[in-house]
Amino acid sequence: MLDTLKEKTGLKVQENVPLKNLTTIHIGGNARYFIEARDVHELLAVAKTVVELGVKFFILGGGSNLIISDSGFEGVVIKNESGDMSIESNEVMVDSGIKLPVLIRKLAELDMGGLEFLCGIPGTLGGAVVNNAGAFGDSISNHIKSVTILDHKGEVRIVLKNDLQFGYRSSIFKQISEHEKRGIILRVRLILRKGAREEIARKINNYLRLRADQPKGLSCGSYFKNPKIELIEKEWEQVVKDGRIPAGYLLEQINAKGRRDGAVFVSPKHANWIINKGKGKAEEVKRLAESLKAEVDRRFGIQLEEEVEYIGFD
Repeated sequence: MLDTLKEKTGLKVQENVPLKNLTTIHIGGNARYFIEARDVHELLAVAKTVVELGVKFFILGGGSNLIISDSGFEGVVIKNESGDMSIESNEVMVDSGIKLPVLIRKLAELDMGGLEFLCGIPGTLGGAVVNNAGAFGDSISNHIKSVTILDHKGEVRIVLKNDLQFGYRSSIFKQISEHEKRGIILRVRLILRKGAREEIARKINNYLRLRADQPKGLSCGSYFKNPKIELIEKEWEQVVKDGRIPAGYLLEQINAKGRRDGAVFVSPKHANWIINKGKGKAEEVKRLAESLKAEVDRRFGIQLEEEVEYIGFD
């Protein structure tokens, strides 16, 4: 397989590469094969190869929303480092591997605004699209016109926003559990707005201030989605918004803060953040998360759903 990947992609292929330091929670085993795509052309070459060969793969962006198994991933990990962008009036075509902080800074320098609410999120644009990343009442889907993908049949297609099935922290990509069948996001066409650089900078600084009190440490950020509820208890009226109750609120009610399993623990500051003390294991994170889910279900009859994805688990 090693020689085949090298021959077909023309790129450097590494074996048994540690993945833990490529995730924000610093947990995970090794990639059996690891290929870095430095631009969208390399990404397309690798993507076409893995689709043609029918091998297991996943695209690694910023690693901010992943729990990778301690045993690693027995397939091909494609590190997406593509990051070019071009502007046409108020539309911007951007490679999927660009990191959100870099994208927002570059847009601000060009007086392009609209994505400031994503400030402080460490992932890539492609990951933001998959998860329909959002904050402060806005989400990336509100600013997307289309995405260019390589589908699971090996064809390059442009998919319009209305066909991406965006929902709360979800998209058509997230709804397909097998990465090999999702399609690979190559580029994203965004609709933004021209604005005064000073106003954009003010918004960026304001959002960064709002995030300043978030828990520090190695984590994935918010671990569980805020669940949709039908019946609103009287004591929940002040916290429910748009029919969703904060997962952090439910976890506080079961005294989740400070709970631990081995070297991972729930932040004493925010009940929906699981933090790695430094030598944490994926199994510890998963076990702690499952225990929290089970207790919330027993107490409230509400099933929490992970915002993070598990990679390499059976």
